[in-house]
Amino acid sequence: MAVVMRNGHNRQTERAWCDIDWFLRDGGHWRRHHERVEEVCWSYSDIHRTLRRAGFDRVRRWDGAPFFKSNPLIRQGCRTLYLARKSVDA
Repeated sequence: MAVVMRNGHNRQTERAWCDIDWFLRDGGHWRRHHERVEEVCWSYSDIHRTLRRAGFDRVRRWDGAPFFKSNPLIRQGCRTLYLARKSVDA
C-alpha cells in the first residue's frame, strides 16, 4: 500500500481539507483510490448547543491526544472526542 496526502486550509470558509490517494496492489497492478476529507473547527459551546438542540440529553467530551500517541503532531487540546446520547421516549 502507498499513500499520498495533500492538505490545505481555506481561510475564507474556515475549513481545512486533505486529499488522500492510496494505491493498493492487486496482483501485478496497482489500484488507485481517492478520498477528500474536510474539517471545520467548532467551539465546544457551538457543538454542545447544536447537540442539545438536536435532542441529545447527555454530551461528554475527552481530549483526543491519548488516542493519537503515535502521532507527534497531535498534542493535548488539538483534538476533542465527543459522545452524545439521545434518550428514547417510552
